[in-house]
Amino acid sequence: MQTSAPADVASTWRREGLVLEDTLTGGTWDRLIAEAKTRRGEASESGFTNTATHRDGSFCTPSQYLSVPGGDMLTAVSRNEQLLALVREATGLPRLIPVRSGYNYYRPGDYMGLHRDSVKATLTITFALTEGLPPMGWAPDLADATGDDLAALVEQEGRFPDGFAEREVPFCQLTAFDGYNIPHWRPPVASAEHAGVLGTFCYFNL
Repeated sequence: MQTSAPADVASTWRREGLVLEDTLTGGTWDRLIAEAKTRRGEASESGFTNTATHRDGSFCTPSQYLSVPGGDMLTAVSRNEQLLALVREATGLPRLIPVRSGYNYYRPGDYMGLHRDSVKATLTITFALTEGLPPMGWAPDLADATGDDLAALVEQEGRFPDGFAEREVPFCQLTAFDGYNIPHWRPPVASAEHAGVLGTFCYFNL
């Protein structure tokens, strides 16, 4: 059994990410929006308060936002067999499995500093459940950077470095990228107009 993506497939989706259009119905999006609203009361402040490289290779810098694990609806979406088959085919990784999901709530002034997700985020899927969320910053060119490299970048340029690409997070549309290898961040929310809810779930390649 093939356990890694062919070189051409891997280089494309890892550098460009994926847009998974028309994968969920309007009713499913309505239920996700409702679940996110219901679960907000259980959300807690993010726990990232320092810059660190972890043993699994992930990297974090201070962040400020509310988060809560996904409920039954988001869990069911992440485990959907048709969606799983789609992402396995798109990435060339036939052993992807869902591992975690959650909702992030961004208030004015909230942000997520430059980071790389845990080793279990072979594929990170994100989507906006409110309109107006600004794009995230991401740096495919730094996929091979070490934790020390990223720490030096943050020391020199800050947690939201300029000169890198932006990645849109459209309302009610799934987008996916290599969350473990590619550094990414969400700059501070400038105003209430751009505050909102971001959903996410991750797949790990066994």
